[in-house]
Amino acid sequence: FLNGSSYSNYLYWNTSSASWVPETGNTVHIGSDAGIIYKGDNAVAIGSSAGYTGQGPSAVAIGNTAGNSDQTDFAVAIGITAGQNTQGISAIALGNTAGKSAQGAKAIALGLSAGENNQGTEAIALGVAAAQYDQGAHAIALGESAGSTTQGGQAIAIGRYAGNITQGDNAVAVGTFAGNDTQGNAAVAIGSNA
Repeated sequence: FLNGSSYSNYLYWNTSSASWVPETGNTVHIGSDAGIIYKGDNAVAIGSSAGYTGQGPSAVAIGNTAGNSDQTDFAVAIGITAGQNTQGISAIALGNTAGKSAQGAKAIALGLSAGENNQGTEAIALGVAAAQYDQGAHAIALGESAGSTTQGGQAIAIGRYAGNITQGDNAVAVGTFAGNDTQGNAAVAIGSNA
């Protein structure tokens, strides 16, 4: 029988030694290949290949392949493939494919496919497919498909499909379909279909 070192230690299968061993450290890794290659202190990886490699200290990855590769310190990824590749320090991705690839430091992506690819530093994407592709630094996208494709730095899109395709830097779009397609830099569109 194997012994642990403290309350709630658990057993896991170690492929290197081909044996069951107790987890006696301060990390949690549950699921096939979860947290298998380098995991920082206090890191949590739950789900198949969650936190697979390069998971930073105090990072949390829950869901199949969540935080799979290079999830940095204090980042949180919850959902299938959330924060999957290169999630920045203190970034948050909640929802399937949220913040999936290249999520910037301190960025927030909440919703299915929110901030999915190339979300900038301190950007915010809330809603299904909000800022899905290429959201600039400090940009804000609130609503389904708001700022969905190429939202400029410090741009704001609020409402369903607001600033949806190519919203310029510092542009503002508020309302359903406001600034929907190719809104220029520093342009302002307020109202439905504006």
